[in-house]
Parts: sequence; C-alpha cells; structure tokens
Amino acid sequence: MDKILAETRGDRAERDKEIPGVAVSMDELEALFNGGGAPSDQPPPPPPVQRPKQITVVLGRAKWDKQHLADFMAGKAMELDSLVGAAVEVLEDGHLAAMGEICRINGHNAVKRSLGED
Repeated sequence: MDKILAETRGDRAERDKEIPGVAVSMDELEALFNGGGAPSDQPPPPPPVQRPKQITVVLGRAKWDKQHLADFMAGKAMELDSLVGAAVEVLEDGHLAAMGEICRINGHNAVKRSLGED
C-alpha cells in the first residue's frame, strides 16, 4: 500500500512540475468567486440616494383664457370638468401612478385608491 501511495505522490509531483502555474492568493480567489474581480482596498460604493417623490392629486381640469384667470380672486369658484365623487388622478413626479377617490379621514381630505388598480 505504501508503495502505491508513494507512486501516486510521485506522479503528482512530476505532473505539477510539468504544468506551469500562477500562484493565486485566497483573497484573489474569494474576490473572483464572489463576483468582485480583482480585490480592492476601496469600500463599496454607497447605495443610491432616495429622493422624495412629488405626489399630485388632480381633481379636475378647466380651460380658461387670460381674462378668466385674471378675474379669479379669493372667494370665486372655478368650475372643473369632473363631477363630485368622480375618480381623481394620482400623479407621481408628473406621471399617472393610480386612480383614486376623495374621502375624509379624521376631518381631513384624503385620497383612497380605487379598487382594481395595480
């Protein structure tokens, strides 16, 4: 048995001599296998900054000329193209995000998302 092991070890030693290799450190191997490429002394980049979103609720629309706009003063009402209880648009940064309806919560106006919206 010892003779077989010695021959096996000898064969490996001969094979290792014949194949030129490149020494790779454990840090380099870990970096390669963990998706990092070459190891780096630099810290990872910070996560992207989450900026606040601008939410707008559109109750309705109206087309006015400059004179109507100039006459629009405190206490005057603007007639909109939507009816009371109609769905309102909820915009996120100017883009339609959902449809909803106006409701009251604890005495404050609120928007409840309409059913069936994704």
